[in-house]
Amino acid sequence: MVSQFGSLGYTIMVKTADLTVVQKTIIGTLHKEGKPQTFIAKEAGCSQSATLLNHRRRQRRLTWAKEKKKWTVAQWSKVLFSDEGKFCISFGNQVPRV
Repeated sequence: MVSQFGSLGYTIMVKTADLTVVQKTIIGTLHKEGKPQTFIAKEAGCSQSATLLNHRRRQRRLTWAKEKKKWTVAQWSKVLFSDEGKFCISFGNQVPRV
């Protein structure tokens, strides 16, 4: 993400993950409206690449969800959900896996 501070004349580069909720909402809404990347980036106050990566992740999640729409309870019982944090699984004397 790129933040510009008007008359101060400097730019700060930050990660796409640092987009605010408002910026993510603006990006999502404008993508749905079919607006061009340059327009979306200007309106959201971030780089074009930040708007594209945010949109791609959303599309991947949506595709994944649609593929699993008709899964049975038995299939879902084999899925482990997490908050995307790291965790360690260890079995006996084996090396722990993260």
